[in-house]
Amino acid sequence: MPSWTSVNQLIEHETCTWNKELVHTIVDDSTTACIFSIPIAGSNSEDMLVWKFEGSEKYTVKTRRTLSVEVICPLCKADSEDSDHLMWSCDILQRV
Repeated sequence: MPSWTSVNQLIEHETCTWNKELVHTIVDDSTTACIFSIPIAGSNSEDMLVWKFEGSEKYTVKTRRTLSVEVICPLCKADSEDSDHLMWSCDILQRV
């Protein structure tokens, strides 16, 4: 199976519809139903990768989902919850 890298590859461009046969071969039935419910715009613009990153250039759940999330460690409530903190500097986890 080829490597799929963009949604654009799953669209029949002549008809601006989903390539249903191809989508069915890649994902399960419930996922295909979700995909087929997404309308396709009628433009011929190329796909592009877009990511609105924070000034720190770190990829976070907050930037991906535009959610307001608590980033303070729920255990010690003293520092940001990131892998560095959890592995090396969280006082509670250090005791464990």
